[in-house]
Amino acid sequence: LLSLFLIAFIASCSLVDDYLDDEDWSDQSNIDYLVGVKESGKLKKELHFSNTDDYSANSDIEFVYQNNKLEQKIYTDYGWDKPIVIQRDTFFYKNNKLSGGLNYLMEKIPSSPLVVSCMYNYSYPNENTKIKVECSKHGVIEDSVVFVYSGELLVEEIHFDSSGSTHFLFEYNLDNKLSKIIDLTRNLTTINYFDENGVLENTKVFLGDEVQSEITYERIVKENLLTIKRFVKLSNRTDKFLSSVKTFESGILIELAEHHVSISGAEWWCTRYEYL
Repeated sequence: LLSLFLIAFIASCSLVDDYLDDEDWSDQSNIDYLVGVKESGKLKKELHFSNTDDYSANSDIEFVYQNNKLEQKIYTDYGWDKPIVIQRDTFFYKNNKLSGGLNYLMEKIPSSPLVVSCMYNYSYPNENTKIKVECSKHGVIEDSVVFVYSGELLVEEIHFDSSGSTHFLFEYNLDNKLSKIIDLTRNLTTINYFDENGVLENTKVFLGDEVQSEITYERIVKENLLTIKRFVKLSNRTDKFLSSVKTFESGILIELAEHHVSISGAEWWCTRYEYL
């Protein structure tokens, strides 16, 4: 009788443990709109949909790793009789650092083979700087980017191409959250404001000293799901519009829905994420 009691007791404890595991959702109180896929984990696949109600992807990007480093990104289009790989990016490393990459494109969908479209070279003049140079398949430089870091944080980014240059500065708060973006080229400044718990509360974009737009965020928590809606209010309008929505599951970004305006009218594009 005692043995039967012990078996029943152990079984009941197991059920309780399973229940607690199911209810043990990650604390999402400190997650805000700045959290993305990089913070959520190592991407396995990115799937693209026409809208949030779709369950059949139009296309996807598969991320392939070798020795814990991203080796390939494979782009597949599902808009044909069968899935077609229309693009492939391949990355190379030297001394444990990204050194180059090749972009392969299908020039005439769906019948032509993939051919090299452009090449990327990376150099590191010092421990805080990375330079990326993009060349056409004929070797002509089309774009150059200088990235300057403070530890792991990007603090400056400068682009040079045939049309000129653009220059950005990035500042962070004590929690290493992005607090300010300065676009020196267009005289735009984006400032993120955080609440007393360090969660992003609103964002303002300035042209010089004038506010051009204000962004607010609405958080909705339902069990293990966190939804953050992003609303934009332009300075010349009294109303605000929903521009995008991020959905997190147990602290992991699983979906991004973005509002776009095209020739056919306003529409929502949806990206969903899978992780290793």
